[in-house]
Amino acid sequence: MDRSKVLSSSLEGCKFIVPDNEKGFTIGIFESFLNDQTIQLKVDDEIRQFQISQVNTPNNEANNDFDDICKMNSINPATLFFNIRDRFFKNKIFTYISNILIAMNPYQEINNLYTNETMIKYHNNSFNSLPSHIYAIVNKAFNDIKICNKNQTIIICGESGSGKTEKQKEILKYICNIWGNNIKVIQKKILSSNLIIESFGNAMTTKNKNSSRFGKYIIINFDNQHKITGGKVLYYLLERSRIIYQSQYERNYHIFYQLISGMNYKWKEEFNIQKLEQFEYLLKGYQSFLSYEKNCIIDDISDYYKLIDALKEIGYNDNSIKEIFKILSGILHLGNIKFNQLTNDEECEIENEESLELVSKLFGFNKNLFKNALKCKKINFLGNIFEKDPISIQLKCTEINNARDALAKKIYINLFDNIVSSINDTIKATSNNHRSLSVLDIAGFEFYKNNCFEQFCINYSNEKLQTFFNKIIFANEQKFYEKENIDVEKIYFTDNVECLQLFDSKQNGIFTLLNEESHLPKPSSIHFTDNVFKKNYENNYLTSGRKYNMKEYKNIKDDEGFLIHHYAYDVFYNTKNFIEKNNDNIHSSLEDFLQKSTNTYFKKLFSLSNIKKYSKLNSPTISTTFRYQLEELLKEIDNSGVHFIKCIKPNDSNECNTFDANKVIKQLEYSGINNVLNLINVGFPYTIDIDELYQKYIVHFNYWIKKINCKSFLIYFFNAIQLDKRKYKFGITKIFFKNEYYEIFYKLKSDEEVIYFTKKVRFYLNKLKWKKVISSIIFTIKISKIFPLKHKAAIIIQANVKGFLLRNKIKKIQRIYNELGNFSKILDKEMEFIRNFNSIKKSDLWKQANHIFVLIINAKGCCKELNCKKIRSLMRDRSEISSRILSLSLTIRDLKLEQETSNDTINLKTLQNEIPNIFEEKQKFAKKYKNLKDIIKKLKNQKDIYIYNINDYELFDVTEIEEKLNAKLEVVVEEIPEFKETKQFDNKDLIKMTFQELKINFDTLIDKERKEQCKNEIERRYSQLKKWKKA
Repeated sequence: MDRSKVLSSSLEGCKFIVPDNEKGFTIGIFESFLNDQTIQLKVDDEIRQFQISQVNTPNNEANNDFDDICKMNSINPATLFFNIRDRFFKNKIFTYISNILIAMNPYQEINNLYTNETMIKYHNNSFNSLPSHIYAIVNKAFNDIKICNKNQTIIICGESGSGKTEKQKEILKYICNIWGNNIKVIQKKILSSNLIIESFGNAMTTKNKNSSRFGKYIIINFDNQHKITGGKVLYYLLERSRIIYQSQYERNYHIFYQLISGMNYKWKEEFNIQKLEQFEYLLKGYQSFLSYEKNCIIDDISDYYKLIDALKEIGYNDNSIKEIFKILSGILHLGNIKFNQLTNDEECEIENEESLELVSKLFGFNKNLFKNALKCKKINFLGNIFEKDPISIQLKCTEINNARDALAKKIYINLFDNIVSSINDTIKATSNNHRSLSVLDIAGFEFYKNNCFEQFCINYSNEKLQTFFNKIIFANEQKFYEKENIDVEKIYFTDNVECLQLFDSKQNGIFTLLNEESHLPKPSSIHFTDNVFKKNYENNYLTSGRKYNMKEYKNIKDDEGFLIHHYAYDVFYNTKNFIEKNNDNIHSSLEDFLQKSTNTYFKKLFSLSNIKKYSKLNSPTISTTFRYQLEELLKEIDNSGVHFIKCIKPNDSNECNTFDANKVIKQLEYSGINNVLNLINVGFPYTIDIDELYQKYIVHFNYWIKKINCKSFLIYFFNAIQLDKRKYKFGITKIFFKNEYYEIFYKLKSDEEVIYFTKKVRFYLNKLKWKKVISSIIFTIKISKIFPLKHKAAIIIQANVKGFLLRNKIKKIQRIYNELGNFSKILDKEMEFIRNFNSIKKSDLWKQANHIFVLIINAKGCCKELNCKKIRSLMRDRSEISSRILSLSLTIRDLKLEQETSNDTINLKTLQNEIPNIFEEKQKFAKKYKNLKDIIKKLKNQKDIYIYNINDYELFDVTEIEEKLNAKLEVVVEEIPEFKETKQFDNKDLIKMTFQELKINFDTLIDKERKEQCKNEIERRYSQLKKWKKA
């Protein structure tokens, strides 16, 4: 609570900008905080509550008249709105937002806005050095061609009636006047071609009296000297339905009105052209010429004569112009041909034979054949079996009238295409074409009471352009910051990718479903609309008109159309004629008939080379062709540098000095401008190449300064001119600036400005150099005073360090000496063995031992000298002695093992020789054993007899006799070998026996258990011996 009071007291009386339903934005004075999210402001003497997120800070300056929004100290949608509004009423229709130009449509001529003097002035000055203007954008794009050596494209965006066409015309004038060659033929043809295309492709709508009804992409080519060499015109999606039908207060294409109002009497009489009301194709719309209206940018009569001059400029003569007008007149008369149903009869009759005869005359047709071609169509069945005799089918009246309208549209489209091809042949670039500057003017976003297939395609193209804008301005900018290692807060923007998926999805997209329906034998708009809802029910950008909260859509059935939430507006599309307009082809028999025309120019429009025959299943639809052209266009633009001009429509009434606040705010919001403001606030919208800026200034400095590396020089440079470090950042290859600093460097064109800055930098660097000299002198004086003290301290430190190092070295020597003593003891043991060793190798071993002994003696002598310089050699000697003793010890161990093994081998051979003798003795013992056994048996028998006799006669003392017999039996038993073995040996005695004793016992013993024990002990010792040898 205390915190809110402190804030309230500090903000008391402060002004803020808040939304207003009528004014768009208005000023409110701070009153108090209600909570953390709500604020109270006094607006027009009324206390109102606002969310804090709705509140914007105003610009500190008193006036809102900035030609670049980036110059403001407070940049937000509200300050942008006030700035654009105030400038609009001052007839300042152009405003920069960084590199983007906002262009208001003034609906009036502004003095000196597009004069030759203005062109020259902007050509001779850099971007941002003069007030914002469309010429500055063109000039910047052209300079980028030279600097970046890359094609450039200017994209003009905005809804219908925002002034895109006029801006495109002024851009072409500027390019041709400034960079045209000396002959000025090409630039005249380019300007003339634009006027011709405008006459044939523009029309009056309810929102715009000169609306482009097609997309136009004009390419201007330049040579290596950056002079115009030629150009090319590409067009997209000319509105076909306008030729046969116009809504109320709309007109057909300008050319028809220019034709009727301006054509000479002789041609009018020949073509039977009299007045507007004469033609069915002109009756449904606005039935008046625009020449007689005040403040109208279109003048049909004067535009007719301009058209004639333009056609002649690109190579048309009077005869060819007459042929064009003859075709146009034929189209108008074609609309007057009507077929009516005869009563109780399926056959149709023509209502006006005069129109049929006149059309046949103008197009060079046979009247009767043309009539039959309209009424009937021929079909081939079962492939080519009946190709020579196809079946003729009578068409219904509605089908005949539809075929007539399709023919009118087809003729006009082919005529338009032929004129554009002739223009391109005339302005074609020469072989030394280098780079190009292109201008894209595509029909702006449209929404009417009744929106059809044309609006659907136009708004789709605007969705694609908006996505492209987001990619260029936001996504690419974010990637660029990451690539240059610039730490900038992430920028969030409104994305319309999901909306485009509704159009473009290969499985369920509206275009896919429309083409599938168009190729069916009996397509249905109701089935198509139902299919769109079924396949895309989860898409949030699609809904039905009935569910939308508007009265005019409440009674519309779901199968009559759908509503799409576009990035700009929510638009309901009536799908009744989607399929017909998507196909829009004439049947093959009528198309074949057109080849029979006797009119050479007409026949040229439908020459076989220009006609590709398709079956219904594989024929490309209008939408398929348009989408392909649009994708190719965006690919080409993506490979070029892009500059945006955002055209804003100030009101819907097309009146000058009228500013509809909510209309303007809506356009700024959906065009992505508000997101651009966020980008400017958190990012650095301007960049200059580090090396480019370095090379620009380093040439003005001395040799010693040129030794400084590029980045360090620029840091010194910025410090010299006192730039705020928060307003620029160094990337890897570029420097990023806020607007005010970018202006400084971009403006520097004149030598005086460059010299002024170089002087400041030179002064700064010399000042730095002088500071270093002074600092070094002061440092030298200080050093001279404290040097004696530091010298004494250094001596003490050196003494301590040297003592420490010496002690460490002596310790190492003592450790080595002790190790040498240990080596001597080991060597003595080994030498003792060598003395008692009898072998051929004894002398070699003795030499080795003596050599080691000498090394030990010498090393000990060095240790006693305490010579620290010989520590490294002592270390080497110690290592050598250690390795030699180890080698000698291993050799002696191997010899011991060999000796023991050889002794065992000799003993084994001896035993093998004694085996026969032992075997004989064994047999003797066996016999003796057997005899003893017999004796024992006899003795036992005798004992029994004696006892028996004694028992019988009791003559002797039994006890005495028994003792004597037992004593004698014991003597006999002791002579038995088995008894001797059992008494003589014990299990523990086996370990103490020698190897030879074990083998003798093994060979001589009869007891199997004892024999097995000897065998196990022998095997154990052999296995142990093998382990020693391996070790």
